[in-house]
Amino acid sequence: MYREFYPDSNADVLIAGYQEVDRLKTETMLGSVREYDQQQQIAAASRANRLQYTLDQLQEMTRLRGDLLRTSSHDLKSSFGVVRSAAILLDQAEKPEEERTKLLQMLNRNLGNIHEMLQQLTDLSRLEAGYEVLDLQRFDASQLLNELVESAQPLATEKGLILRADGPPELLVSNDSVKIHRIVQNLLLNAIKYTQTGIVSVSWSKEGDFRWYISVQDSGPGLSDGLATLFSKQLMPKAEESGVLERDLSEVDEVPNFTSEELNHATSQGLPVSEGVGLLIVKRLCELLGGMMEIESIPNVGTLFRIRLQLDYKS
Repeated sequence: MYREFYPDSNADVLIAGYQEVDRLKTETMLGSVREYDQQQQIAAASRANRLQYTLDQLQEMTRLRGDLLRTSSHDLKSSFGVVRSAAILLDQAEKPEEERTKLLQMLNRNLGNIHEMLQQLTDLSRLEAGYEVLDLQRFDASQLLNELVESAQPLATEKGLILRADGPPELLVSNDSVKIHRIVQNLLLNAIKYTQTGIVSVSWSKEGDFRWYISVQDSGPGLSDGLATLFSKQLMPKAEESGVLERDLSEVDEVPNFTSEELNHATSQGLPVSEGVGLLIVKRLCELLGGMMEIESIPNVGTLFRIRLQLDYKS
């Protein structure tokens, strides 16, 4: 064919040219195959990395859930121990009326702790099972938050705390008002419960044209080591990786008995319901609402929880 177009060309040159073209074609095809293989290997490695990341996340969630359940079990058994011991002591006829009144207060307080913990575990189970549904509506977030802070004022006053609300007179958003109420109520009541002196503040505002935030800040003791570990990804700045912050959550095989003196000490110190379950509920609700939770905490200075949400959330 080449001779027809180039009759004066040297036959050896034409043959050499044809061989070169054939060689280039072969190398191009082989190169394409090698490039395809390399791309497939890169894609496979990427998929493997994503799968490993997902598995790591699932393992972390399983570990976190196990830690929280062990903590909850420990708290429940402690509260049941107080209830049982108080009931035994109340059955003793020689107890003076003043001590019987104190025992009844201990009994009621720990029954309240048990009820609260069981309710939290039920809420967490519903969230993890995907039973919670969104009820999106347009509402005034400022009105909701002002009313929530006002309802918590008696608790703060009883402890001698300053409770502040700071936000614009009106802030219209589209989201699930009931779940936002649950988020802030949980954070606010925890802040009041664990802050002994100083201030608890709730603030909110727009953040640009598409987002808004809610902050709950206190002057309490800061997050415990265990909670700092559990929520290290939400801590700002990001907490350093450490494996030495785990709490001792060994199982209690039997419900403990308490003497009258031990009961007085336990109830004066308080047997608080696990804060971690409540915070995990807040985290899950934030994710359900398309939001993000950030935490700033300094030991013996205080903690700030910041929730960022969309102004107009579309499910």
